[in-house]
Amino acid sequence: MGQVEGMELRGAVGVLWDCQDPEILLVGPRGTAKTFGACRRILQFCAQYPRSRHLICRQTRESMTDTTLVQFERVAGLDHPEVRRMGRGQRHSYTFH
Repeated sequence: MGQVEGMELRGAVGVLWDCQDPEILLVGPRGTAKTFGACRRILQFCAQYPRSRHLICRQTRESMTDTTLVQFERVAGLDHPEVRRMGRGQRHSYTFH
């Protein structure tokens, strides 16, 4: 399984970390760190491949805003320029350069 910053990644997140496929779908019960893993992996790809594009889909916009983007902000860090630049009303989009 994958390792990141001393953490052992198990289940879907562990598979995600080592996956080289161009499209990935994570499925599993709540509370298994799928969102954390996806956000970490996307940030890693953004750093590795500048100007690359990534898509995260959720069933509802509310779940995207209340769960995924909150986790994304935590993973990126509240001091990240893209996170600082976005107001809460515009939390639906980030552009990394």
